[in-house]
Amino acid sequence: MASEKEKVSDEVIKFTKELKEYAKSYSSWQTSANIVGIIPAAKLDEIPSYQQDWMNTTTMKTTEQMEEAKSIIVLGYHASDDIYEALIRRGNGIETVGYPPNKNTRKVLQFLQTKGYKAMLASDRIPHKQMARLAGFGNYGKNALLITPKYGPWVRLGSIITDAEFVYDEPFEKDLCGECEKCIKACPTGALTPYKIDYTRCLVNPTSDEWAKLISGELKYSDKVGAVKNIDRIFDLHSPRFTENSRLMCTTCQRACPYGRKERGLEK
Repeated sequence: MASEKEKVSDEVIKFTKELKEYAKSYSSWQTSANIVGIIPAAKLDEIPSYQQDWMNTTTMKTTEQMEEAKSIIVLGYHASDDIYEALIRRGNGIETVGYPPNKNTRKVLQFLQTKGYKAMLASDRIPHKQMARLAGFGNYGKNALLITPKYGPWVRLGSIITDAEFVYDEPFEKDLCGECEKCIKACPTGALTPYKIDYTRCLVNPTSDEWAKLISGELKYSDKVGAVKNIDRIFDLHSPRFTENSRLMCTTCQRACPYGRKERGLEK
């Protein structure tokens, strides 16, 4: 029996290569993707819907967003510096100007549209970590984040739903954590158990308006979560003030992870 790749036309193979090279292409005014993977939309839609506690919503199918969906392009960006963790207060909300996927993901989306394909940024309700695992990026870590072999947990994701067809990547199956539980031991609020996170205890959990108030000083973290001893001191230590109008999100569990440390500059 012919393999799936053997069944794909030369034109599709060529377009897959062209798109991946374009997504990784660098220009001086915008970042490029470090990892690119493509999966069939139907493969993701096989996963039963589940509750997303951090958004208080359930996941959705790709066909709910685009009826003609055939493929999902998953783009991974190395978060190489703390600037990517900065939250900047603007009025009653926050900005994340250091978040790399935005411009480049839109660049790839526009590339598809110029080729005559339908393309949309995937909704936050479509599970991005599942997409990334299916696209071969890495696997779930015990800190409930995506862990990649090269960049560890320091990866931000962007994704595009399209009616274009491609050569598809294989899922990542290997467990990268093994017996390691450094992230669980490092978490300052005890929010982690293996592969699960208690969002009521996680320091990254505040909503946009709560972050704005935490940055301005209108809100103390203990006003939100009072169950953890010395929580205000813990919050200031692990989510420090960056400027008068910004704070860095807690990355303690990520820093504890042995993967990606060299790429992040955490060790020589």
